[in-house]
Amino acid sequence: MMSQHLAEAFPSIEILSNVLEELEDRAKKLEVAPDFECSPVDGLERLIADSTTEKADEVLDSGMFALGSMVTRHGLSRSEAKAWMGVVVDIHNVYKQVANIAKTRSAHVRAYESALSTLYRLELAQLAAEPLPVHQVFPEHLAMRNVDRKIGQPPHKADRRYHLEAFILSVDLRLMLGSIARSRFEGLPVASNEPAALHRRDVWYSFTLFIYQSCIVDCQKAITIAHATSSSRLAARSASLMLCSEFEQFRFSMLEKSRDMFKWGALSRDDLVAEVQADQEKLKSRLKELQRSYLTSRPSNDPSQIIEDRQWFHKNCGVKIKRCFAEYEKLEDHILNGSFYQPMSLQEKQDIIKALGFSHRGHFYNCMNGHTFVITECGGATQASQCPECRAPIGGGNHRLDASNTRAREYEDISRQQGVRQSPWAWAVDA
Repeated sequence: MMSQHLAEAFPSIEILSNVLEELEDRAKKLEVAPDFECSPVDGLERLIADSTTEKADEVLDSGMFALGSMVTRHGLSRSEAKAWMGVVVDIHNVYKQVANIAKTRSAHVRAYESALSTLYRLELAQLAAEPLPVHQVFPEHLAMRNVDRKIGQPPHKADRRYHLEAFILSVDLRLMLGSIARSRFEGLPVASNEPAALHRRDVWYSFTLFIYQSCIVDCQKAITIAHATSSSRLAARSASLMLCSEFEQFRFSMLEKSRDMFKWGALSRDDLVAEVQADQEKLKSRLKELQRSYLTSRPSNDPSQIIEDRQWFHKNCGVKIKRCFAEYEKLEDHILNGSFYQPMSLQEKQDIIKALGFSHRGHFYNCMNGHTFVITECGGATQASQCPECRAPIGGGNHRLDASNTRAREYEDISRQQGVRQSPWAWAVDA
């Protein structure tokens, strides 16, 4: 029965994988609800703590990212939560199906657990009735030892394979969900300092990290179960999926750090690149250790068997993790050379100009690649520098602008509409 339910889930997951980019795009373009209120939100640590207190042999409950929880636990407005669920409803439905499989116990397992529980109660009752003054060990331990001897066979393991497959599928689905949530986060305004906008970014940042952390937690559960049932290949697959989940969490946090770098200047490119390189080296080391552990768990003197095991590991674990290494290179290049510019709405541009509070026009310029920068004070160039986006020359000296720089006409027009006065300086007469 479990195998049949799993087989029914595979086609749905494949379809979702094929339309993932479309779902990401829909999430990025979700309309921001005008009636948004800053709802209470559980902190990330609280969410993670709640999820880790669940049973050690069950995956994260689907209710943690259902409509109600998106409002009460994660802090979205109800209208935005409904719009979000409209994007991810198919993923959520398939996840519920897979989570139920992970909770299913076969008739053999239920019978074994029932017999074990009954014998354990009988043993405890018998030990309590014995006139012996003191037991050499705790009665609970002695009762379990007697039960193991009387029941005469180990726990039934036949359905553990399907149980672990459901664990792995649940993580695959959550990685899709995390990717869509990341797209939603990236589609939010980055320049606005309005409390509602800042809260929304915090909400989606926390929710996305929570998804990735839940993947890591459940992979750890799957590894423990696989080792306990001597399922070396399922243990290796679970471990490789955990490494991928950790990478996704790292990449997401690094992209946000890079945005903060450009917004607040708190970090340098070199700092971020060093962090990426250190994490990449750590993953290389863990991949080698995982392969060594897998091969050690399958000892053989047969060269063909050893070759087969190496090939299996490469196909089912190594290839997946090596995709992460390619993403490290993209992430590093993104930090060094990429553009972190995000097209802003008219309202955001108006908010920026209001926040700067210039009394006269003539402060906004573009580099040769169209990235906008600001010269404060009188608006005249007194220092040469590089564009933080593309490293093109910006600024100048003696109030003479670099020839490759141009007036950011749109910002100056908005300034004029807001009543900002014309500059008295010669270098800004056209502003």
